[in-house]
Amino acid sequence: MKRKTRKENTGKKVFKVALELFTSKGFEQTTIEDITKRANVAKGTFYNFFAKKEDVLVYYLDNKIAQSHEKFRVTAGNNFLEQYEALISYYLKYVFRNKSFAKILLKERVMSQGSKNNPYELKVKQTVAQLVDSAKQRKEISEHIDTTRIVEVVTGINTLYIVYWVNGSLKNKEECTARICEAVEHLLHGIGIQKK
Repeated sequence: MKRKTRKENTGKKVFKVALELFTSKGFEQTTIEDITKRANVAKGTFYNFFAKKEDVLVYYLDNKIAQSHEKFRVTAGNNFLEQYEALISYYLKYVFRNKSFAKILLKERVMSQGSKNNPYELKVKQTVAQLVDSAKQRKEISEHIDTTRIVEVVTGINTLYIVYWVNGSLKNKEECTARICEAVEHLLHGIGIQKK
């Protein structure tokens, strides 16, 4: 086996074992020693691939986001809310696969929101911006409202309700998706009383 292939396989093995342990033992309870022992590699081998155990999550999240963007396609025939609901459902299904894992991901990624060093956040915002710009072209959203501000508010709503789901305030992913969409719909249609 070529050296490069062996190294890639070792990295995949360390990654896979780490995710298994995070899911079964919990992120906080899993040590790098646990990971390397289960993967049957030296502790230094772990550091060839990841600087710290949090980096395993970052790697996972970045890969899931990249995969999801390849699979998720914006359908031109749908309105903004339908497209957005499909996007949220997709993320909840493939990225935030269960509550314990979602809690770990949120903890690591939420605190880097707005830092411009968070590739996950940037990719999500880019996708939402594409949805908003398409909705502007279809006259569903006013062209006078800055896309960046809409994206910030909408992604903030996502984070809030995903935290509610993780903390048990919402029963399941479907309720989480419904709440996100309801809040975004209120945002789009306004919550003020229209004076005649």
